[in-house]
Amino acid sequence: MYLSKFELDWFAARKPYDWHTILWSAFDSKEALNPEGVDWFGAVDKLAQANNSHRRPGLFQVEDNKEKRPVTIYLVSENIPHTPTDNRLQLVGAKPYSLNINAGDYLKFKLRANPSTRIPSKDDPTKFKRVYILSEEHQKNWLARALREAATLNDCFVGDPQKLRFEKHAVVTTIQSVLFWGTLRVNEPQAFEQLVFKGFGREKFLGCGLMMLAKI
Repeated sequence: MYLSKFELDWFAARKPYDWHTILWSAFDSKEALNPEGVDWFGAVDKLAQANNSHRRPGLFQVEDNKEKRPVTIYLVSENIPHTPTDNRLQLVGAKPYSLNINAGDYLKFKLRANPSTRIPSKDDPTKFKRVYILSEEHQKNWLARALREAATLNDCFVGDPQKLRFEKHAVVTTIQSVLFWGTLRVNEPQAFEQLVFKGFGREKFLGCGLMMLAKI
């Protein structure tokens, strides 16, 4: 795995749906596949699934978007990126990335995520719809469940809610995300590593799901 740092033109960064597409420009079509050939970020259209093109290259997190300044993006990917073909994106640097953790380790974490759950439809209980989890307590419980038994939250804070709006096929969609941060204890290193590289929650194509970690 590799951890890369990019800078994205501020004007381009104002369109969240373009983020993942611009990041593709640092990878060719084969490099944008993970080892299992599975789409990293979830949702791709049927044409992309048919020809194995336009796959997402990894999980990423967008730092604070300061007006008129380039936006920092951190990306974790299976392949090392090359110089982006899209001149709106600059590769600052890339290095091998390994968690190198043991059972009992305490880690600081930061995660931008989209906590949601499925509930039965009122019109048809056999069908389900996805809703956002808005309560801070329930958001923390969502993350604790997502960690399963691989890690345990030591302390956890939630804040910086963001609404990301994008338009696709003339339909405007708004995604709610929040920032989690705090410390956790690793219980099962291998299982935890798999969870981290898979990503947490949905909307990964909008910069959700990547847990940034540092040893204490």
